Amino acid sequence: MIFWNTLKRSENWSRFFLYTLFIGSTFSIAATEASIIMLYLIGLGQLIWRRQLPDLRDGLLQVSLVYIVVAILASWLAGYGVDWLMALRTHWRLLLPFVLAGVLAEANEERVLQVFAVFLLIIAVYGIVQFFNGAEWLRLNDGNKVAHYYQQEEIARYHAEGNFSHHLTFGGVLLPCFALFTALTLCQEWSSGVRILATGLALLLLGALVATLGRSIWLGTGMVLFVLGLWRLPKTTLLVGLLTAGLLALLITKSISGTGVELVGKQAAGVSTTEAQGFWEATLRSSAAAQGAILRRAESMFSLGENRDRLLMWKSGVAALKDHPWWGIGYDMDGTVMPAYRKPFKQTGHNFMNGPSAGVHNIYLQTWLNYGFFGLLAYLGIWGVFFMKSLRASRRASRFGYENAVLWGVMAGAAGLMVAGVFENNFRDGEVQTCLLMLMGLSLRQMYKSKKRIFRMT
Repeated sequence: MIFWNTLKRSENWSRFFLYTLFIGSTFSIAATEASIIMLYLIGLGQLIWRRQLPDLRDGLLQVSLVYIVVAILASWLAGYGVDWLMALRTHWRLLLPFVLAGVLAEANEERVLQVFAVFLLIIAVYGIVQFFNGAEWLRLNDGNKVAHYYQQEEIARYHAEGNFSHHLTFGGVLLPCFALFTALTLCQEWSSGVRILATGLALLLLGALVATLGRSIWLGTGMVLFVLGLWRLPKTTLLVGLLTAGLLALLITKSISGTGVELVGKQAAGVSTTEAQGFWEATLRSSAAAQGAILRRAESMFSLGENRDRLLMWKSGVAALKDHPWWGIGYDMDGTVMPAYRKPFKQTGHNFMNGPSAGVHNIYLQTWLNYGFFGLLAYLGIWGVFFMKSLRASRRASRFGYENAVLWGVMAGAAGLMVAGVFENNFRDGEVQTCLLMLMGLSLRQMYKSKKRIFRMT
């Protein structure tokens, strides 16, 4: 009886840290990491007491473990004196989905989502406010400032960053959440009132994503909508997707040919102070400044000059890969190895905006660079297996039921981050990685509902 009561208390603690994990993910990496560590320890204790072992037959678990092993092995074989055990530093969270799938079995997951939604609402509104005035209400005095982006007369606009240190981190956290709650608006098992609330939250999250002024985040958002469209209206979505891809190709071709794309017109450039007075004048000027910031950011997507720094980072990464194709340069060796590969570009007069330790701003190129060809294959394997498992589970679920909404929402969020990852190292960002893995745990729970347990007795 004593041991049973202890075990019951441990399950209560698991639920407690489940909530702190979801709440903390919206504003604090320290809170999320502490919650993950406690969930790991509690889960390990339960396995020891119950004399259970994880079911290693799960394909997603297998490929995740392979990725971790390859990352460590590549760091060891790189030959640059890497502390190869430190390669675990960015991968220790990869087991989180499997732990959460078990914890969620003992919790009310819809209530967890309700609590999560409240904090997402707060942080989304905060980000939108930041876009307009650069507010730092939730920041500690750590010296970081909200990044200023656009100035029109005396009116400034900022990159929304939430309580994080960078706008792409903020956008990377919100992107999969936007995908999930957008999918849940289509959940026919929920009442109309709840779906309206979910729609309101999804729109606020979309507004916050726009306010980040993160171009990669915007592209990822487009992919989220495309994937969800394939679920809801597949034929129409495919048509719209083809037309959009054609338009983007045309714009990119024009920018490469030197024609350029001018999106910021006269109206967005400013509003004369003589046209209106008082409140309406201030409103119009504020709106014009917001429009100008967004359009200028969109225009920069098709400007070679605006993207030259990233393109040269990619070229330096490709040059390094020619010398390290199979095992890469090892974990966290960019600051040591990459200056030599940047030197030819610096000699032409280019000054990189970020130091070599910042990486090459492409998660696929970055993974290949650090962990070699086999590391890249293992990384892509994680997503390949996850999407296959999700699609297989979705065919067994009611098309617009809760389970399918979660499955498609998380798939859309993962796809969105994969697209955004072409232009950033988002999976290396602890806050973004944690949020994505949390939602993958929620998705795995939907896959495992047909099973009585996810562990086998030995």
